[in-house]
Amino acid sequence: MVIGGDDVQNKKPHPEPLLRVAEKLGLAPAELLFVGDSRNDVMAAKAAGFGSVGLTYGYNYGEPIALSEPDYVFDQFNELYPLSGYRTVKLRN
Repeated sequence: MVIGGDDVQNKKPHPEPLLRVAEKLGLAPAELLFVGDSRNDVMAAKAAGFGSVGLTYGYNYGEPIALSEPDYVFDQFNELYPLSGYRTVKLRN
């Protein structure tokens, strides 16, 4: 699901974009995991009640993503696969 900046009044790190996703999927925020590469992503996830993953590559104001204290820190996106407790939702076209 894609929610862009034009779809919401408040942009990250405000939780509104993430809460909109949860609402559209019909899921509680605690059932979802947000993956990002910046402190704004981690802050938005925490504010929305999502689990958070910080990726070590990408744009983060020149700071290590671990300083933002996400729930998980990964070097590669494929490290997400072993995580359990989060369900996959297939969306209809």
